[in-house]
Amino acid sequence: MNNLEKTLRFNTRTDLVVQVESENLGIAVIGGEEEETELSIKVDFVSNAPEEITLESILETTFDEEKNTLHIALHDMEKTNEAVWKCKLKVPYVTEVRGSTENGSISLKNLHGIQELRSENGPLKVEAIEGTLDIKAENGPVKVLDCTGTIIVKTENGPMKMKHTHGDIRLTTENGPVKLVGCEGNLNLKHENGVVRSLQSAFKNVSIVGENGGIYYEFSPILAGTIQLENDNGKITLVIPDELEFDLSATNLHGKIHIGIPDDYDQHTKDEAKIVEIVRGAAKVDITVNNQSGSIVITNKKSAINQAIILPDISEVFSSVLQEIPDEKTRDMVEVKLKKAQEKLKAAQNRFSKIQLSDVETVVNDALEGIKTEVTTILHDVSSDTFKKKAETTINSNISKVVDAVQHVVKDRDVSPATRQKVDERSRLKILELLEAGKISADDAERLLKAMGKTDE
Repeated sequence: MNNLEKTLRFNTRTDLVVQVESENLGIAVIGGEEEETELSIKVDFVSNAPEEITLESILETTFDEEKNTLHIALHDMEKTNEAVWKCKLKVPYVTEVRGSTENGSISLKNLHGIQELRSENGPLKVEAIEGTLDIKAENGPVKVLDCTGTIIVKTENGPMKMKHTHGDIRLTTENGPVKLVGCEGNLNLKHENGVVRSLQSAFKNVSIVGENGGIYYEFSPILAGTIQLENDNGKITLVIPDELEFDLSATNLHGKIHIGIPDDYDQHTKDEAKIVEIVRGAAKVDITVNNQSGSIVITNKKSAINQAIILPDISEVFSSVLQEIPDEKTRDMVEVKLKKAQEKLKAAQNRFSKIQLSDVETVVNDALEGIKTEVTTILHDVSSDTFKKKAETTINSNISKVVDAVQHVVKDRDVSPATRQKVDERSRLKILELLEAGKISADDAERLLKAMGKTDE
């Protein structure tokens, strides 16, 4: 294997400004206590690298000590897919990054200041950022974790995930799911073509406007706030805890309103629209819900699917396991393969949002195949017995979660005995075919068949 490796150091100071431009290559920027900046690059080629590929041809840096600015350009190189690339930039904690990438990744961690990222066809990840985030991304996932301040994100054609953030959050997204977990502050979200899910969040002021996708919103027991949810085509689900005191008005033009909480309510119609009004306690949380085409569900029970299905996060589950592998190169290769597995598992989860009874076997099979095909390859390539054991345990756990979620979806479905029997027979036959072909183990088949038996009860 041909290796290229280099470390550069710059005599920077706090309040550094870094500009990054990248083609097809990723970079991680990490803030620390040191004022000096360190840039380390390592490229491992599976086969011999072409003679014309040197670090000088890939990397270009310009440092202005007087202005305290650093410019980094990462140029495209041949045989990118045949190399493991690692680029890490350690900077002072108070650093502002201006990053743009095409077909490459950028990650930021532990920084204070104004961070501005632009991406086409590459993932972006920011973690433990304090200050202002300004992100625009096309055709790639965006992940924001444990950040505080003003967060402005605009995405097209990619999933958006935000976890444990606090501040003024403004999101504009198209063509991709949005997931918010454990967030606080203010939220303004405009979304087209995808499902929005807010879990365990404690926003005080919320405006969500959606088109062509559902909205699932779990309330934390906040003391006061204003929540406005509006959707054109798709189901709106509100999960309201018993201790929340609120004043709710729900309006639905072309769909039903289902009440699953014990409170009294008033229901009437106006201009063909159905309106439900509920007041509980001191009513310090004002909730307004409007839907055009789709049901509105008001309940105090969290969705079993939202609790159970964690397939898109499987690479995060494996991240700690990867540290068991002593060889850094092997860890990098495994991470690349896990990204492929993650894409397949995300596709499997998306099927659940449209699930019908007759689709159960297909969803289960897709999830099983997505897990087994990619992760089995990983297990064969990695020699660590500890990793294999932990990974196999994780796989089996996620398969069980898929089965349990499917069972929950179908157990209360109102279908005729003849229809249920027809689907069950077809599902059993498919499971046995997979077992005979060696695509699932006997334990997997037994688990699936047992789950089907429970749905018949």
